Amino acid sequence: MASLRLHIWALMKHNLEEHILSPALEESSIKWIRHVSCSQIYENAILFFWLVILNSFLSGGQGNKTSLFANTFSNHSFVWKTTPFSVCFPKSIFFFFFSPQSSEDSNHNDESPQEEEGFMGMSPLLQAHHAMERMEEFVCKVWEGRWRVIPHDVLPDWLKDNDYLLHGHRPPMPSFRACFKSIFRIHTETGNIWTHLLGCVFFLCLGIFYMFRPNMSFVAPVQEKVVVGLFFLGAILCLSFSWLFHTVYCHSEGVSRLFSKLDYSGIALLIMGSFVPWLYYSFYCNPQPCFIYLIVICVLGIAAIIVSQWDMFATPQYRGVRAGVFLGLGLSGVIPTLHFVISEGLLKAATMGQIGWLALMACLYITGAALYAARIPERFFPGKCDIWFHSHQLFHVFVVAGAFVHFHGVSNLQEFRFTVGGGCTEEEGMQ
Repeated sequence: MASLRLHIWALMKHNLEEHILSPALEESSIKWIRHVSCSQIYENAILFFWLVILNSFLSGGQGNKTSLFANTFSNHSFVWKTTPFSVCFPKSIFFFFFSPQSSEDSNHNDESPQEEEGFMGMSPLLQAHHAMERMEEFVCKVWEGRWRVIPHDVLPDWLKDNDYLLHGHRPPMPSFRACFKSIFRIHTETGNIWTHLLGCVFFLCLGIFYMFRPNMSFVAPVQEKVVVGLFFLGAILCLSFSWLFHTVYCHSEGVSRLFSKLDYSGIALLIMGSFVPWLYYSFYCNPQPCFIYLIVICVLGIAAIIVSQWDMFATPQYRGVRAGVFLGLGLSGVIPTLHFVISEGLLKAATMGQIGWLALMACLYITGAALYAARIPERFFPGKCDIWFHSHQLFHVFVVAGAFVHFHGVSNLQEFRFTVGGGCTEEEGMQ
């Protein structure tokens, strides 16, 4: 008997290349193959290999008789009508696999018994496992090099997040490698990925530059580097989790759920980290309220992270809830801001306290969150903002801009705090 595994592999590869990779078939009746996900192909491939393995035992020792199982299965049409199985594996393949063994095959097999010993000596489970491993490897390679963007209506439910983005979506990817290679392709997530990837690199470089500044630039080098470093840490983690999530969330439902939780946790970390340097410098001469406010914001931030671990939190139905949770966390800073304005006076708060920059940062964050929650502008122009300038992309831009504005305000606050008129009085220094 000729090697069943080699026959399976050779014909499977031939038909996949012919029906998926052949440009000549792109305009044919099976043009919709570009919309078929790798998981669909793989599911049918698994079924196919199990049928072949089962048939090899059902038809074994029957001479030139074709397996009854093969004939029965080949007459069923539901497979060909409802799945991409018919495109990848035409019926002609089945008659090859399930056909009677020829005398030439028998002679060839007698001449090379060692070729069959490894595979045919395996148990049926091992044979199927080995065949499916090879199939998975090949399908992954095919899909990585040939996937195309698909419309919203053919996405699986777990990838449907915005009904107003009609075209340009990535299909479910078979591997992390394919997901990361998609960074350099144009699709609905391209802008989301690059806005926060470049923002992450920017804040990483800015943070390194700041942390390696000479100690003479600081009054309390260790404390100041720690508090500002926490802001940079929050910003870098937030942007890193974000671009990673938007890169790999099409991998699978489980991966999407995991990285979405990291993404939302990163937002909470950015908000928490942003409070630390501002509270430190604003209440530099009065550390007791600074300490209290830090505890409160940490408790609220941890609560937001815990809520974001709820599976339903990432669903489209809870888009408004997500925006509300993080807006509420950010707006909790209104209380210490009012405390600072009342205790220091509006003029001093506007100059030394850099309240203007803080207000601009809040406006950027609120605007971005509002666009995200309302899905503007794609709500008013469905299908026109699929790739560029949709709400999530604009939200990312506002987040990066808001984080930079906050750093600029904190830098000015540090400068004014330790210049003439910005230091602590003797009474404040004794507190």
